Amino acid sequence: LRDVCRVGPLKHQLSSVSWMSALERRARAGSLHLDVPNLGCYGAVDLTDSITFDRRCGDIHRTVTTRVAMRGGLYASCSGSGKTFVVLMLCAMDKLRRQQSPGPATATTLGTLVVVPLHLVDQWRMEAEDKLPHLKVLCLRNIHDVRAATAAGTLWTSDVVVTTLPV
Repeated sequence: LRDVCRVGPLKHQLSSVSWMSALERRARAGSLHLDVPNLGCYGAVDLTDSITFDRRCGDIHRTVTTRVAMRGGLYASCSGSGKTFVVLMLCAMDKLRRQQSPGPATATTLGTLVVVPLHLVDQWRMEAEDKLPHLKVLCLRNIHDVRAATAAGTLWTSDVVVTTLPV
């Protein structure tokens, strides 16, 4: 990882990347799951019933949850701790993994989608250019950027796509 970064990561940043990378490996192996309420909108992997008895009112509650494979993530940390750099390092590791195991494009072989507030889109691009210049970062600020990237074919070949919620 240090070979692909212009700037050496700090110890806590390396720990974060290592932890997130381990979670991704477990998710790819199918051993990382989340139990969510069965709302009928997820592909069921495993259904779990639980029955609870509320002693206060005597009600019996039946809950059905669906076990789904984890995809994606959320990384939150203190202000100024280098969250952008940490996630970009993880994206760089994903790029290396994709290069080492080439194959047809699937949801797990495409780049990373990052959704941030509009005022942070350019910060992500600048940080990647400064610290990880080999990453192909595409910034989508509006629907016109999406159309242009789709027409140019860069949407599917970027390592990181940074966008905002309105897009």
